[in-house]
Amino acid sequence: MKNAKQAIQFLLLGLVLLLATAANAQRPGRTATEGRPQMSAEERAQKMADQQKENLGLSEEQHQKVYAIHLAHAQKHEAKRGERQRDMEQRRADIEAIEASRDSELRKVLTDEQYAKYQQNRQDAASKIKERRENAPQQRKRSSGRG
Repeated sequence: MKNAKQAIQFLLLGLVLLLATAANAQRPGRTATEGRPQMSAEERAQKMADQQKENLGLSEEQHQKVYAIHLAHAQKHEAKRGERQRDMEQRRADIEAIEASRDSELRKVLTDEQYAKYQQNRQDAASKIKERRENAPQQRKRSSGRG
């Protein structure tokens, strides 16, 4: 009798865990690759401009110009993402050209000190992304119990 009760409890626990996992996997507003909601071009541009206003000490005029630059480029990025059929290397080259254009336009708005800090922030962010990518397979192995 005691073993049957424990078996039922074990099965119920397994069922609850299975349902919780399935419900979590189906949360709306999440992308399969990032696990966080996609931001619109306007939201991305606003976030980037606000961060740079704070980090670089931009004036209100600079902030508005930087937002306009980021918005134009975020919209270009969005258009490129929509072109899924294009060759990956060509898309990467297109995005690098967009980034170079953004840097050129920002260079005209920012002071030398602000631009240097902007470049450093970009390098730091790229390093963090690279580190996350390198650690991601190890984390997946650990969380799945295979590591």
